Amino acid sequence: MMGNVRTIGAALGGVPKGVTLDPSKAPPPMVVSDPFVGTPDETLAKIARAHAVLGMGRLEVSVGAINPLEHEMTMRCLKLIGDTMIDTIHDEAWS
Repeated sequence: MMGNVRTIGAALGGVPKGVTLDPSKAPPPMVVSDPFVGTPDETLAKIARAHAVLGMGRLEVSVGAINPLEHEMTMRCLKLIGDTMIDTIHDEAWS
């Protein structure tokens, strides 16, 4: 099972097919945190705190994956993130 996960992870990371994988160079496991819920300012503050503690270099956003939302609500959330948060995240250079 873990061999399959490493192979999939390597493929997503751009490792060419046929290259022998070195598990010692694998990234650490993904950290799943409590949801970042709140106003855009509250959520940005939570992201900043998580970055300060974890030193994360990548933030993946999942809207409605755990608690499914109606399509319209998902789209409203994504638009709000894009309109009010993305520029700040990029400006802060948290990546």
